[in-house]
Amino acid sequence: IQNFRGSCAHVDSCDPDTVVLQNPTLDAAAVIAPGTPLPYPDERFDLIVSRYVFEHLDDPKWAASELLRVLKPGGWICVMTPNKWGYVALASRLTPNRMHAGALRNVQPGRQEKDVFPTVYKLNRPGDVRRWFGHGADVYHYSMSAVPSYHFGSALLFRLFQFVHRLTPPVFDVGLRFFIQKRMGG
Repeated sequence: IQNFRGSCAHVDSCDPDTVVLQNPTLDAAAVIAPGTPLPYPDERFDLIVSRYVFEHLDDPKWAASELLRVLKPGGWICVMTPNKWGYVALASRLTPNRMHAGALRNVQPGRQEKDVFPTVYKLNRPGDVRRWFGHGADVYHYSMSAVPSYHFGSALLFRLFQFVHRLTPPVFDVGLRFFIQKRMGG
C-alpha cells in the first residue's frame, strides 16, 4: 500500500467497496455508487491517482465528467491501467468475469478472491481516454510491459515476456500510464 498521508495536505479516497473505510493511509474515505456524483465539491483536488481502476469502469462518460469536475484547473489525473490490447487484458476478456477469481488463483497465487472485480475495458486505450477526457484536458500516455505478478511468480517467465515485448509493437504493450491535465478554464 502506498502511503501519501503526511506527504500531502489531505488524502481522500472513494470506492464502491466498503474496504476503503478501513484504509489506514487515508485522511478521509467514502463509499460511492458508480454513476452517482462523487462526494466532493467542484475543483477539490490538485491530484487524482487511479491505480488499476479504469478497466473496471462501465461508464466512461460519467467517470471523465466526475473526475474532471472535482479536479482543479491545472490539476492532474495520474492513471495506471492495463492496455486493452495487451495479453493480460486479452486473457481477461476471453475469460468470463465469473471465472476470473479461479484463473487468478493460478496466475497470482497470493491474490485473494475478494480482491477480484469485474472488468469491462471501456477506458483502456489512448483513443478512448482522449475521447472522454480530451474536451476539458490534455492527455499524455506511455505504455509499458507487465509487472512480474502476472507471470505465475516466475522471474524466468517475466524475463521471457520482457524480451517478447521488445519485439512487439507498443499497441500490444501490457500496461498504460495516463497523465491527464485539466485545462485552465476547462
